[in-house]
Amino acid sequence: MALLDDDVRKASVIAIRPCECFVLDRDTFSRILNSLQHAIGKETKNRLEVLKGMYKELVMMIMMLLIIIILILQSSFSFSSLLYQV
Repeated sequence: MALLDDDVRKASVIAIRPCECFVLDRDTFSRILNSLQHAIGKETKNRLEVLKGMYKELVMMIMMLLIIIILILQSSFSFSSLLYQV
């Protein structure tokens, strides 16, 4: 957490058996984090563009549906008005 918060390390670890440790200094961690943030930002932008395209398609489909409904309603009113004239 100290690396994320840019703070002093506040925890220690004691191994109960021999082990190999991995050391990650602040500069290396920052470079890795910045690289990941860039990749995440790029992926987020790509996905947002896909969603915008899907939204536009959905709006067009809704508009076409509304036009079809209006045409159906108009034709049914015209047809029913012809029936009443008989």
